[in-house]
Amino acid sequence: MSTVLDDFSMEMTGKDVAKVENAASVIPPGTRINVTFLENEDLAMRVNAAASVKRLGFTPVPHISARRLKSQEMLEEYLTALRDIGASDNVLIIGGDPTVPMGPYEESLAVIESGLLQQYGVKHISMGGHPSGDPNIPADALMPAIEKKAAALANFNIPGTIITQVDFDVDRVLSWVAEVRDHGVDLPIRVGVPGPASVKLLLGFAGRLGISTSATIAKKYGLSVTNLLAKACPARQASSCCSASPAGSASPRPRRSPRSTACRSPTCSARRARKTSSVTCRRASTRASTAWSSCTSTPSAASRPRPSGSRTTARTSDLRR
Repeated sequence: MSTVLDDFSMEMTGKDVAKVENAASVIPPGTRINVTFLENEDLAMRVNAAASVKRLGFTPVPHISARRLKSQEMLEEYLTALRDIGASDNVLIIGGDPTVPMGPYEESLAVIESGLLQQYGVKHISMGGHPSGDPNIPADALMPAIEKKAAALANFNIPGTIITQVDFDVDRVLSWVAEVRDHGVDLPIRVGVPGPASVKLLLGFAGRLGISTSATIAKKYGLSVTNLLAKACPARQASSCCSASPAGSASPRPRRSPRSTACRSPTCSARRARKTSSVTCRRASTRASTAWSSCTSTPSAASRPRPSGSRTTARTSDLRR
């Protein structure tokens, strides 16, 4: 686990500034924090969130939602504001939730190919990945989209990363990673892992993201809410993902006995309730925003505490194209 969750990233909305400030003492300096681009946020809120992340000593990674951009001017206004606060180095380009574009950009590739990002100081571009597919995008369009975006980045000589949507199925994620590599895409992949959360919140994530997860969770963790809460923490999710053997290698390590199912990460204590049937999984006893951590292709140093209620990305190898 010490190598799996090293260099994790997180995600916040424009409304989560106070929560990130409260959790700042347990987040390693320089941690990448993605800043969302949601319908209920405006320019000032997004820029303020990115500025706050930078002020706290972290690395802001603002989202740019292609189909939410009403014009090229709107994109340039946002990029200008990010550049002015020193937060334009890293961005995450996504298509966004709207099925009909609100402006000239039908998909994230169009924003990348516009050439505008580099003009405003963007040095690294992340894109979305969908191990579980996307309910609004034909399955056979997803992998070609990744290939085209990877080719566009190579064309512009800009480094990039693939950040996957959160997923609960280890085998599905590993199979998808292998497929990406089979298509000749060698960009680093950061896998979305759910942070400590209630069953209701986990299932809510799955519903919003279009992931067929309810059955997966029930099958993997059983119908016991107590068991689910004990096991559904990022350390265990990431451990399962990153300890699995790649295709053609030795068999994966044997599963632990049933008695060792609770998360044993030094920074995440899942405690079996003694007088009640509840089990909690906490991170540094702080309440923070909806954040995500990540399991990437090149594991390194020790895991560190992260705020509770977080989304995690683990190292192995919302995001619409």
